[in-house]
Amino acid sequence: MNSTLNSIFTAGSKWNFLPFRPGLVGGHCIGVDPYYLTHKAQEIGYHLEVILAGRRINDSMAGYVADEVVKLMTRRKMQVVDARILVLGLTFKEANTYNAIILAVVHPEFLQLGAAGIHAFGKPGHVLHDVKCSLKKTEADGRL
Repeated sequence: MNSTLNSIFTAGSKWNFLPFRPGLVGGHCIGVDPYYLTHKAQEIGYHLEVILAGRRINDSMAGYVADEVVKLMTRRKMQVVDARILVLGLTFKEANTYNAIILAVVHPEFLQLGAAGIHAFGKPGHVLHDVKCSLKKTEADGRL
């Protein structure tokens, strides 16, 4: 079990625990509201560095996942330039010609597809990066 899942499992022993998992940040409250808060705080002389540090980390997650997918593709000696990559949870196009698949959001439709259904979108030998750790560890090539 990786350290993130181990931490989530351990924290789950608390009665009020909510099992949030790392992922690409979306939505208004996490993506936008901290900027409003820090802007207003700075207007009155407060500097909310912890909130801004969290935003910098969240803002870098897409690049981090992209780097991880490039590393996975490189290990398989796949050409990265001009590769077609499917990001599930960002958009949807029917195709089975992708070199890499990134499972970014755990929509029920994606879970119903299962690992085999998601892998069906890829070319033979493609890589699958499961951002939300929603598949079994053996069903994806990379995960947070």
